[in-house]
Amino acid sequence: MKMNPLLNSLKSLIKFLLISFLLLVFLDSPTIAQERRVTGTVISAEDNTPMPGVNVVIRGRTTGTTTDVNGKYFTQVSQFFKMLKTK
Repeated sequence: MKMNPLLNSLKSLIKFLLISFLLLVFLDSPTIAQERRVTGTVISAEDNTPMPGVNVVIRGRTTGTTTDVNGKYFTQVSQFFKMLKTK
């Protein structure tokens, strides 16, 4: 029994679209969830000494980190957040 050529074309198109969609979703998802590590040192503007205990917060978020005894900090941020603020 021969299948209709139009039906074969439609099946091939659906198969191609499904594979393309799955590739797009699985290959692009790691870039969406990527985070990067941000590090730095907070120093005093007056005498350039490290400042321990300073809160470093991602602007627009409520989470952050605190500097250590040497004024150093690190945090993970989404690739979409580019600004930090200190308190």
